[in-house]
Amino acid sequence: MEVSEIKVFLVKGNSKLKAKAHVTVRTENGWELTLKGLRIHDDGIKAPWVGVPTERYSKNGKDEYTEMLWINQTAQSDLYPKVLFAYKEKIRTA
Repeated sequence: MEVSEIKVFLVKGNSKLKAKAHVTVRTENGWELTLKGLRIHDDGIKAPWVGVPTERYSKNGKDEYTEMLWINQTAQSDLYPKVLFAYKEKIRTA
């Protein structure tokens, strides 16, 4: 798979969530898939990191979260640095 496009959308405010990203990947057979809603977090203490979109639901009266997208370790190690690079470029040019 090859990353063909990364779009970063900065989030306003003082939360740890700093941006969301959409990533389009092209497969070997020519298909394109867009992963929407990747989240870029930065608390100012650790390095920024990428999270997958989650959905909140209630279980036994408590809020729980489940990942809406699963990305294996190999894909994460290839994809996440590219997303973070695009995020840093977006900040630099904003």
